[in-house]
Amino acid sequence: MTAAEARTLSQVGLVFDHHPLTAYATSKDLIAPSLVASVLERGQAIAVSPLVLAEAYCGLDHSEADVLDLLTGGALAAALIVEPFDGDTARLLGRDSAPTLGNTGGGHRPTLATLHTAQLAVRHAAGVVTGEPAPLRALLGPDWPVLEV
Repeated sequence: MTAAEARTLSQVGLVFDHHPLTAYATSKDLIAPSLVASVLERGQAIAVSPLVLAEAYCGLDHSEADVLDLLTGGALAAALIVEPFDGDTARLLGRDSAPTLGNTGGGHRPTLATLHTAQLAVRHAAGVVTGEPAPLRALLGPDWPVLEV
């Protein structure tokens, strides 16, 4: 592991799925902005999958997307680390993890975005913020810190 990778790993305080990103952009409540501020105050960042970032943008109107742009490339860009979803990640999630992790009960396989979010949480040893905790708890276990927004 390089020094830059170690620094990135230690900087991640939380992992967001699309729910808190959407809540932040729509000003649905103050939880998501408060979490962003708290993470920044601790000198940490929030890791997100590009898959959940795309999901969040899909549900926003133009002005809401402009607000989310503040986290992805604007004034608050230091708050967000968009993790790569490359060929190695696709292979890991699709071939290795999905058959094992996909057995979450109820006959439903988790989405790739959910699998990638869980993988990021494990990789960074970070809690997850979501609007649908059940799939992530099934993947990560009942003791993993999962905050519902």
